[in-house]
Amino acid sequence: MFDHRDQDKLIYNMVILKGVTRGIAFLLIVSSILALFSGLVYSLNTRSLNILLITLNTIIITYIGFYIARHVGKNGWLNGGLGGLIYMGIVILIGTISMPISIGYIFLLLMIGLVTGSIGGIIGINL
Repeated sequence: MFDHRDQDKLIYNMVILKGVTRGIAFLLIVSSILALFSGLVYSLNTRSLNILLITLNTIIITYIGFYIARHVGKNGWLNGGLGGLIYMGIVILIGTISMPISIGYIFLLLMIGLVTGSIGGIIGINL
């Protein structure tokens, strides 16, 4: 009577998990490369370093949304947005270990992750 198949699912947990895992792995690889070239990184002022890291995370979240949408095939904005939200939540949790941040800033970062992941999902579905 109730036949639920994979085609009927709205949210694909395993694909989202794989996308977020790929994003975190990419972040760790790029962070390791930046650590190797720490002389160059530390010569940047704080503003330039923040812009570099925000750009890096935006590219990673867009990739996560794109990856998820390509593997799911439908509802790319929803699945990509959830992937971006989960990724940004993990980055926030890791980041608050060393430096506490305000609740407002946490919500702002989560919304950026959600919107950027959704945009990546939309692009992934339409390409």
